[in-house]
Amino acid sequence: MGAIVGDLASNQGALLIGVFVALGLSGVVAVQTILYYKLYPADPLRVKALVMFIWALDLAHSSLSCSSIWTYFVKFYGHPDTLDYVPIELALTIVFTALLTFFVHGFFVHRIHLLSKGNWYLTVPFIIMVAGRLGAAAATSVELVQLKSLSAYKDNYGWLMTMGLTLSSVVDIFITGCMFVMLRRSRTRSMSLDQVIDSLILYTLEIGSLTTAGTIISLITWLAMGTSLVFMGLHVLIAKLYANSLLASLNSRHELRRTRQSSHEVMAVDLSSSRRRDTVGYSAQYETSDIQLQHVQINVEKSVTYDADLGGSGVKM
Repeated sequence: MGAIVGDLASNQGALLIGVFVALGLSGVVAVQTILYYKLYPADPLRVKALVMFIWALDLAHSSLSCSSIWTYFVKFYGHPDTLDYVPIELALTIVFTALLTFFVHGFFVHRIHLLSKGNWYLTVPFIIMVAGRLGAAAATSVELVQLKSLSAYKDNYGWLMTMGLTLSSVVDIFITGCMFVMLRRSRTRSMSLDQVIDSLILYTLEIGSLTTAGTIISLITWLAMGTSLVFMGLHVLIAKLYANSLLASLNSRHELRRTRQSSHEVMAVDLSSSRRRDTVGYSAQYETSDIQLQHVQINVEKSVTYDADLGGSGVKM
């Protein structure tokens, strides 16, 4: 009996905890979605549709996760011989996670494509890896539905899961790195513009580190404990992390807009101080500062608002 309890703890128990945490993160997705529609009613229709689609995928993923828990703890209650059994619902969560990952990765790859001024040599490798991740996850779900056994899948097709999680981790790392480098290169000698770019860099590192850490930890547990459901308890969280990363990226424009406004207020104070200190050079100094302010606004629109739109039509902050 002790061995059975241990197996339950490392299998269905780990999955149960993972689903509970995932449902909490799903609530965060819902709040961020509602916040997005309130803050940005003027965004392009395609971006709004993407947000709604991400939310729908997240809800479907949560429903499948809950259904798998019902199967384990209600339908097969008291049947320890089903510890290795994989319900169809649990198998489908893998492909739904991959779909969420696919669209979120696509969003950020498109952003890199815009920031790199249409550099296909940079973005095509990303597209190939993202497509490979989706294909591996789809094949994993198909095989698990057919085999209905985690150990049998691990023995025969375990490399598919390894490949999918590895590709997802690599894409996350490279997307975060590319965004960091491009934003760093956008820095100028203007303190106000640098402040906005620094905020963007911070958001990029925070968002990218969460998804990367989640995927890598899930990969490690899969390789180390592939015959238990510990990795699935972590895997169900990945979908929520990706959904939240995209919504956080879109909603962060509100904070960036406040940063920009604060920077403009500081520049306005500096202009007033300059006029009081130097009456003789008033006209030339004001015109020069005004030109610099306009230049800052133009650059902020290019660096901040332009990359927030999936379609490149310039979503305003």
